[in-house]
Amino acid sequence: MLKDRLQEDINVGLSFVHKLEFKRLPPCKDGDLELRETVKSIRNIVKNDIKRLKELWFYDTIETYQEDHAKIADAVNQLVILVNKLNPSIKIKRKIEMY
Repeated sequence: MLKDRLQEDINVGLSFVHKLEFKRLPPCKDGDLELRETVKSIRNIVKNDIKRLKELWFYDTIETYQEDHAKIADAVNQLVILVNKLNPSIKIKRKIEMY
């Protein structure tokens, strides 16, 4: 249940990032030209940052991420089981660190 909810949240986030686009700004005939240029500059910085994030972290489709997660899920689960068996105090330490 929690796994399904987490997957749904991940899908929503990925979908949002992939659909994110910047539409053309409306013309601003009356107004402060300096302010207009400042707004354009900040907007371009944000656009470039988002583009870099997409290239670094969100470069693939949602389906590809789901396939990748499915491929490694069993191995990750087995690793978690082994770590917990080898050192059960890890759970306790993590709970303490969270507070």
